Amino acid sequence: MDLGFNQFSGQIPNVFPQSNNFEKLDLSHNSIEGELPSTLSNLQHLILLDLSMNKLSGQIPLSILNLQYLVFLDLSHNRLEGPLPNKIRSLSNLTQLYFNDNLFNETISVWCLSLPSLLKLDLSYNQFTGHINVMVSQSIEFLYLCNNKL
Repeated sequence: MDLGFNQFSGQIPNVFPQSNNFEKLDLSHNSIEGELPSTLSNLQHLILLDLSMNKLSGQIPLSILNLQYLVFLDLSHNRLEGPLPNKIRSLSNLTQLYFNDNLFNETISVWCLSLPSLLKLDLSYNQFTGHINVMVSQSIEFLYLCNNKL
């Protein structure tokens, strides 16, 4: 389902059917606001989730991290905040992860640099602090960390 580049506003509905077979959900480039609903985790077959370029806020609900087939996750250009949940390491199929231009903070955890399939990681334009840990992943081709407080 590709609903990107529309003029949707308001919140993401908190209802997603349990048996939904969507492999792609793209709501990017809209004016969607509010928090990410935990019911997104009902879309268990998702390979691509793109919610970039909206006005989403709050923290990433842990339930979204149960989307074990995700290959592409883009939550960039929103107002998401807080530390990154450690459970993201369970998304072992991720090849592209974009969390840039948000309000994420604290340190960048080792899991970010150790996902086995990750090729592109963009954490730029946030408020991360501290030091970069040792690179564990042999797969990362692009790593963007600019404009933080590292």
